[in-house]
Amino acid sequence: MTISPIGPRAEDYLNAIREVFGFEPNLSGLRLITAEVTHGFLIAQFENLEGSPCLRYGARVWLPGSTEDRLWITYAETKDVVEWVRWAVWLRVMEAYQTGDYPDEGLGPDAVRWLIDDVRSG
Repeated sequence: MTISPIGPRAEDYLNAIREVFGFEPNLSGLRLITAEVTHGFLIAQFENLEGSPCLRYGARVWLPGSTEDRLWITYAETKDVVEWVRWAVWLRVMEAYQTGDYPDEGLGPDAVRWLIDDVRSG
């Protein structure tokens, strides 16, 4: 999915995250439940496929402002939204989920354990 020079639309990011996480959920151990773009973030929630139905995981990822943005260039030389989501979201989520390397602050009021939270880290 190649985008326009002005950058991806919210719909482009949502289609890309569905494609990336829907490809092989058994590989990641997580199934995408919801995804939205709001206030400059791509926010996604996942459920664990290993039998913990009440435990949700999440990712709040800062979106690049345009294809010239440093965040965009860092993650995707191809300027392809799917490629950006693969590097900026999927890879970071998998690393945090598999290593347990995410803030262990318990569940917040939204009952989500945040694997990536660019709001807090950025």
